[in-house]
Amino acid sequence: MDRKELIKTAVLSVKKQDIGRKDVYSYPATVREASQCTAKQIRNAIAAYAPGCRPEDIAVLVDLTILNSGKKGYLFAKDGFYADRGQLTEEAFKKQGIPMPVIYEELKRVELEGNDYLIFSYKDGRSFMVFSSIYGFYLKAVFGKIIDALNGDEENNGKEEKPKEAAEPDAVSRAEEASASGEADTPEEEAPLPTEMEGLIKDYADRTVDKALAEARAEVETETAREEAAAEAGDPESAYSCGKMYEDGTGVEKDEKKAFIWYEKAAKQGHAEAQFHCGMMCDKGWGTEKNPKKAFTWYRKAALQGHARAQYFCGEMYEEGRGVAADSEKSQEWYRKASLQGEESADWKYDWMRIYTDPKEQKTLASWRVMVCSGVLLTRGTIVSSLKEGGIGTIYEAGNEAEALEKCGKMKPQVVLIDSLLPGTNGFETTEKIMQKWPGTKIAIVQQFALREATYELKQKYGAAFAGVIDKPLKKEKILGTVAKAFALRRQRKASGTV
Repeated sequence: MDRKELIKTAVLSVKKQDIGRKDVYSYPATVREASQCTAKQIRNAIAAYAPGCRPEDIAVLVDLTILNSGKKGYLFAKDGFYADRGQLTEEAFKKQGIPMPVIYEELKRVELEGNDYLIFSYKDGRSFMVFSSIYGFYLKAVFGKIIDALNGDEENNGKEEKPKEAAEPDAVSRAEEASASGEADTPEEEAPLPTEMEGLIKDYADRTVDKALAEARAEVETETAREEAAAEAGDPESAYSCGKMYEDGTGVEKDEKKAFIWYEKAAKQGHAEAQFHCGMMCDKGWGTEKNPKKAFTWYRKAALQGHARAQYFCGEMYEEGRGVAADSEKSQEWYRKASLQGEESADWKYDWMRIYTDPKEQKTLASWRVMVCSGVLLTRGTIVSSLKEGGIGTIYEAGNEAEALEKCGKMKPQVVLIDSLLPGTNGFETTEKIMQKWPGTKIAIVQQFALREATYELKQKYGAAFAGVIDKPLKKEKILGTVAKAFALRRQRKASGTV
C-alpha cells in the first residue's frame, strides 16, 4: 500500500470507542484527511508548526482550533508527525518539547503515563516524556496503529506472493470452450503515459505546490513586516502583536528575547496584556533575566488596569512573599478582585485564605457535610485526609455512581467532590443525575487539568451549582479552597432566599 495511504488508514481507523476513555472530550473534534481540508488550513498548519512538511505528503490533519484555522493541532504526514509547540511539552506550561517531526520508523513504542503524559521511546534508546494535554489517550492509540501498520507493511513486502489456487474443473472447461469459440473477453491493457508527459505533470504539480507555499510565506512575511513597521512607529497593539509572533514562532523564527523586547515596548505604552506578558517572562526567566521584583511591578501595572490574571498573580506573590513583602490582607484583596472578574483560580484561593485562616470561620467547619466520590482508593483517601486536616465535620465516601446516588439521598451532603472517571460511567453523567435530583447540592469535579474543558457545558447548564474543578495532582489547599468556595456559594444563595 502507498505510504501516505497507509498512514491515513491507520490514523482514521482510531475511533472514539478505541481510545480507552468513555468521555468524548478525549477525542479531537476535527480529524480529517488532507483532501477534505481547505488549502488555507493546510497552509496555516505548515506555516505555524510544520515548516518542513510538503502539502502533498500530508495524510491527516487534526485541527485543534475553535475556528478551524489549522494554526494549532497535529499533522500526520507520510513519513512523520508534527505538532504545534503547545501540544506536546516536557511538562505542563513548559516550552521545551519532543523534537519535530517525529519520524515513525525511529519509534519503538508510545505509552501513556497516568492520564496526561506520553512516553515516546525510540529504537536508538532515546526517550521523551511529554505533557500531552487532553488528547493523550487518542495519540497513544494512533501511534500504536501507525507502528503496527508500518511493521505489518514491512512483513508483507518481504513475503513472496502466494500462488493462486487452481480453478475448479468446470470453470477451466468453460474458459477453454469460450476461448475456442472466440467469446472470451481479453481486457485491454491501459497504455502507460509517455515518460515526457509524466515529467510534465510532476513538474506542474511541483510548481503549483511551490507557488502556493511561496504565496503563504509572502503573506506571513508581509503581515510581519506591516506589524513591525507599525510597532516601530509607536503603535502599542502592533508591538504586542510582534511580541506574540516571536514568542509563538508564528511567521517568524521563535525568539523569546525579541518577544520580550516587543512586549516591553508595548508595556511601557500602557498595554495591559503586554504588561502581563512582561511580568510572566520576568517571573519565569523566559527571554530575559529571572527577576521576581520586576515581575511583580509589571503584574501590578496590568492588575491596576483590571487584568484578571495579573490580579491573581499579584495575590499569589503577596501570599508567597515573592518579589514583594508577604501580606495576607493584600493577597486576599487581589484574589478577591480577580475572582470578581471570573478568574477561577482566584476563587478557591480567596475563600481558602478567608475561611481557613479566620478563627471565627473555622467554628462553622464542624457543621459541613461533604461527600467524596472516586473509584480510585488513593484519590479518595488523599481528598478525605485533606478534608479531615481542614476540620470538615462530616465526610462520606462513595466508590461508584450507585453508592454516590444512594448516599446523596440518605445523607444529603451539601457538597460533593466527584471524580471525572468512575467505574462503569464518568463523573459528568453522575453529576447530571445528582443535579437533577438534588439541585441544592454543590459539585466540584476532580480531574486531570487537561480535561478542564469537559466541565464547560455542565457549568453553563447549572451555573452556580459548580464550585469549581480540583485538578490532579491533588493539593490540600486546592481541595479545601474549593470546598470553601462551595460553602461560600451556599451562603450567597441562602442569603438571597434561593436555597
